[in-house]
Amino acid sequence: MPAWRGGERAGGTGGWRVVGALYGCPPTHYCQAMTARGRLLSFGASALVILLGVLASPVIGGITGEAISIGLVSLGGIAVVALIFLEVGLSEDRERARERAAARALRRRPPPRRRRPR
Repeated sequence: MPAWRGGERAGGTGGWRVVGALYGCPPTHYCQAMTARGRLLSFGASALVILLGVLASPVIGGITGEAISIGLVSLGGIAVVALIFLEVGLSEDRERARERAAARALRRRPPPRRRRPR
């Protein structure tokens, strides 16, 4: 049984968040799981929910329309803030990955040979 099926982290993740274990698929890093297109669609859907909330009050009217409007605008705003935090986290993850790759490249390079004076 693979480690990711038991809910454990896959070996060698080094603190990266692993997704996919809940759905029975191999673990994937968030950077790879959330594509730029998916993030753009998420922001668009959040903006659409806010727009629906703004339009709900005059269309439905009364206290029900106001309640629905407040709920939809609140949910859309929360989603936008959450997506902004996700963007910040993903950019930090990408920066750490670049730093690790640069450190690995430096470790692989052999040290310069010293020549003895003649």
